[in-house]
Amino acid sequence: MTRRSDQVAVQIQRYAAQALVAFAPKGGVLLTVTRSQVSPDMKQATVWVAGWGQLDTEQIAQLSRAMGREIALHLTSKFTPRLTVLDDDSGAYASHISQILHDS
Repeated sequence: MTRRSDQVAVQIQRYAAQALVAFAPKGGVLLTVTRSQVSPDMKQATVWVAGWGQLDTEQIAQLSRAMGREIALHLTSKFTPRLTVLDDDSGAYASHISQILHDS
């Protein structure tokens, strides 16, 4: 990735996190934006969110739209990249590996 796409990825991660704070459902679900990546042509952005898989489809659609709006409103680039939000299960995977090592 280029330096510019790295900078845009950081901005997208920040604005996606702000949208989660403002629009996430209150109560038992903890959501955290763990990382983001932008394609070299800056037309596609991917954001990974820990806890995303715990939401239902309506909540996922609502939060995806909220993140897209927040990014489009604040991003200082010529156009807004198409946003894809994925579940980040790296914490669960690390816990699973730790459990396997502990049981051995």
